[in-house]
Amino acid sequence: MTRPWARRNGERLAVWALVLVLVLASVGTVYVQPHPVDERAVAAVVEDPSVTVVQTDTGYTVRVAGDGTDNANGSDATAGLILYPGGLVPKRAYLPLAAEVAAASGLTVFLVDVPLHLAVLDADAAGAVVEAHPEVDRWYVGGHSLGGAMACRFAGEAADRVEGVVLLGAYCDVDLRDTDLDALTVVGTRDAVVNREALAAARDRLPADARFVAVEGMNHTQFGVYGGQVDDRGTVSDEKARRQVAEAIASWTAERGERSVDWGLGVDARPTYGDAERVRAGDDSLRRTTAARTTSPSEAAPEGWPSEHESLDQSA
Repeated sequence: MTRPWARRNGERLAVWALVLVLVLASVGTVYVQPHPVDERAVAAVVEDPSVTVVQTDTGYTVRVAGDGTDNANGSDATAGLILYPGGLVPKRAYLPLAAEVAAASGLTVFLVDVPLHLAVLDADAAGAVVEAHPEVDRWYVGGHSLGGAMACRFAGEAADRVEGVVLLGAYCDVDLRDTDLDALTVVGTRDAVVNREALAAARDRLPADARFVAVEGMNHTQFGVYGGQVDDRGTVSDEKARRQVAEAIASWTAERGERSVDWGLGVDARPTYGDAERVRAGDDSLRRTTAARTTSPSEAAPEGWPSEHESLDQSA
């Protein structure tokens, strides 16, 4: 009696299955290979005595060195910004930017850990950071590239705990118009990675007073310190680009902080008006200007965004 094919070839099938698993594993390893990081730039931040960098179970915590409540510029360090990394970018690649943001704004910056350096695998990762830091009473969540989209997803589900979203070379893939969230988008004029059409379309998913900031000469990878990504060459130095991104975040969060109150009092801290409407009406009280900031059109502004928006000039 002839045995079934599978039984007769069981050993051969086992070998084939093992080979298939090994091939898939090798392909998968190549596919999820993270972008290389400039370790010298990372080490410079870790060794900087003016910055405190702590590695925790949820990622990195970065703040200006001090007593943990106030920094040299008088900003409140009990406000936190959680940043998701871009796709396949190790979170430590954003330590230089986090240090700049902490110095400019006084925020404590949290670089969240995600599986395989892919925020899409854990869009709720920010929740663990919030739970681990009850001392922070005002939260912003953001991210670079793919990480920005995941920050939007988290914020949309946790709008009662988050005040705003910070998108760095990124855009939302969920609708946040019906929330009380504020939104800031920062994009480099030399960014050849972000999808411009999708960026323009995503404007309709953000609140009416969402702010757009263009950093002249900055590309996509300059938000971090990593390589291996096809992008246009930036015409501004990495240091200037990061500093101008940090200034944009600091200005935007300072405005939010000025109109926030202690939620423990049971008072709604969020206003019912939009910054954009006040600016159009001639009220500049909410805009903290610097020598680097103007309100002129830029090539980075996608169709659908206000014709006047903030542009950070590389000459500053």
